[in-house]
Amino acid sequence: NTAELKQAIILDQSYILAVADASTRGADDCLMLNAQGHVTESSNSNVFFVLDDRLVTPDDASGNLRGITGVALRKLGDEGGWPIHEEPVAGEDLARVTEAFVTSATREVMPIAAIRLADGEWRDLPAGGGPLTRKVSAAYTACVARYTAENQDAKLW
Repeated sequence: NTAELKQAIILDQSYILAVADASTRGADDCLMLNAQGHVTESSNSNVFFVLDDRLVTPDDASGNLRGITGVALRKLGDEGGWPIHEEPVAGEDLARVTEAFVTSATREVMPIAAIRLADGEWRDLPAGGGPLTRKVSAAYTACVARYTAENQDAKLW
């Protein structure tokens, strides 16, 4: 998946308004913050960051989205030696992010190209995703391929 997103930080707006606001700021999507200033998710996807060489996603207390792709990645991360740490991610932490991606059933693992910080500056991230993002993406793609092959005869009724 070579598509990438640019994200803008948005606080305390509905998702539709937040994406519209992000668009006016030159971004394709937005990062949602809770009242305490912690990242919860993007407008409709889980979000993951590489912070201090660790793969981090917002924790339940922050109000993260518990998507099925994110749940699958947690299991793959434990098996693959890249555990996912669930913890608060403050808006200020985004200046230290070295890689980031969003996940969903339709986006799978999509690298974030840049994050617009609260001060308006852009934090550019590796084109096409950094090494950990690519590792996560490959593991997820392989997982989906295995699942599809194992369930090729599945019927709805």
